[in-house]
Amino acid sequence: MEKWQKIEMLLNRLIVVFLEITRQIILKLTPSKVQNRVEKSHQDIKEKRKKISSHVQTGLLKSFDWLKSLRKKGRIVFVFIQEKVAIIIHKVSSINFKKIKLTEIFLLIAAFFAPLFYKLKIWVGSFRPETIALSLSTTMLTGLFALALINSGTKIVKQGTSEEEIARELASKVEGATKISSRPDYYKLDERSHTLLNMQVPINLGGSTSLRSMLIDFTFVSSNQYTKNFLFQNEYLVQDRLNSMIDPIDAEFILEDEGKNVLKEKIKYELNLLIKDLKIEGRVEEVHIHSILAG
Repeated sequence: MEKWQKIEMLLNRLIVVFLEITRQIILKLTPSKVQNRVEKSHQDIKEKRKKISSHVQTGLLKSFDWLKSLRKKGRIVFVFIQEKVAIIIHKVSSINFKKIKLTEIFLLIAAFFAPLFYKLKIWVGSFRPETIALSLSTTMLTGLFALALINSGTKIVKQGTSEEEIARELASKVEGATKISSRPDYYKLDERSHTLLNMQVPINLGGSTSLRSMLIDFTFVSSNQYTKNFLFQNEYLVQDRLNSMIDPIDAEFILEDEGKNVLKEKIKYELNLLIKDLKIEGRVEEVHIHSILAG
């Protein structure tokens, strides 16, 4: 191990000597102008670093001094405000409000507003009498015109929206709407309707048909929101009712228009029986079948 350490030390010395020789050779081969420029650039960099550090130090010192002075000023201002507030509180507490007369308060208010009224008087007095009369007449005419326009508009609205006309308009749109308070059939239709998806319907497996199952998507419209929400939250009751109470129907017959109408009426009838058995206030008014998937 000692031999290898000696060899390593010898190699390090040889590397140092070799680098020093190469440095000396490079310095001799390098022109003096280039060497001077390199040294000058190094000196410039050192000077700039010194200047930057000195500027930073002076700036920090100035900022600290400014913060100290600001803190002192803040304390002085705070003490000044505190003294003034204490004086005001002392003066207010020494006042006997029971002895203050309303006439003195009125005189103080009048003394405060007197200069403003005096300036207003001077400003109005600078106008000619003709200008004042013209402005007053213009203002009065504008006010009268606005009142007449408002009165005519209210008359037009009253004439155009009589109770009989509103009732006739509703009656023309919705059957049976003869009064203003009558609700149309589409009143809150979205809140009263709900769509049930993939409801299985029992079908007749006999005959020559190869269909073995049938799923339908339908929407029911209830008479109120409570009935809709109950059936929405208890869809399993609807499915059980359809499976247990609807008699198996021929699949090919359901795909026809007549079969769809029969199925809609049957679903409506069974849902109303379910609502009646559960003693829920309301009923199913309409049933609309969207799709029938037979497989």
